Amino acid sequence: FDRLAAEHHCLRIKLLGDCYYCVSGLPEPRPDHAHCAVEMGLDMIDAIALVREVMAVNVNMRVGIHTGRVHCGVLGLVKWQFDVWSNDVTLANHMESGGIPGRVHITKETLKCLDGDYEVEEGKGAERNTYLKDHQIETYLIVPGDIYRPHKKSRNRLQVNGNISKELRMMGHAGTQKNASKFGFGDSAEGAKDPEDEVNEYLMRAIDARSIDHLRAEHCQSVFLSFKDDELEKKYGSEPDRMLSVYFYCSFIVLVTTTVIRFSAFKP
Repeated sequence: FDRLAAEHHCLRIKLLGDCYYCVSGLPEPRPDHAHCAVEMGLDMIDAIALVREVMAVNVNMRVGIHTGRVHCGVLGLVKWQFDVWSNDVTLANHMESGGIPGRVHITKETLKCLDGDYEVEEGKGAERNTYLKDHQIETYLIVPGDIYRPHKKSRNRLQVNGNISKELRMMGHAGTQKNASKFGFGDSAEGAKDPEDEVNEYLMRAIDARSIDHLRAEHCQSVFLSFKDDELEKKYGSEPDRMLSVYFYCSFIVLVTTTVIRFSAFKP
């Protein structure tokens, strides 16, 4: 989500429980802030759909967007936290609460800023949220589908999903549901792991894999897997292999064993 926010010029404010809270047009104003927010929401839904498919777990998310005014500032003396406040921020929060899983829920103010670039349908948010009903907020849902996303290049979307898929593979997730029980999401006769231990294990795998990939891309040649820096390559070549003696002993044992078996088998 942080990568998507950077690509769509959105600023993450904070995480509120299971809510990813971000804004567009801050701290630098942008005339296309509404488009950025909608594209962010659509790609977040795509990302969650990929996670749902790969991890074989029923998870989804609602996206609520509102355009308006905010007060903003930095809080704290030791650990700074950038935050925004206003009635429009409160309304955006209720737009998420009154949304539909897998859909982008927007207000009439946001729709005006989109200049008709997206096809929408009636949102009926007042039926799902009392705040929207009490304040008579008109809401709309973005019609899903790439054909209604003129500002989004399909190449970038494929790249985003590819990055997410790669990170999931780094964490050990396969693309088939037969491995679902392996990650604690299915029935298992061995008993499920503690959720905290699973999360820690996934994070450690992702950190290790990402670090290795980063170092390999930065310092090694892709074909011969040798260091780009000649000095590093010489230093690596001069390092003794601590397991070399073990390799020779094992090879010698295998050679003797196969020789004895051969003579035993062809003994006249």
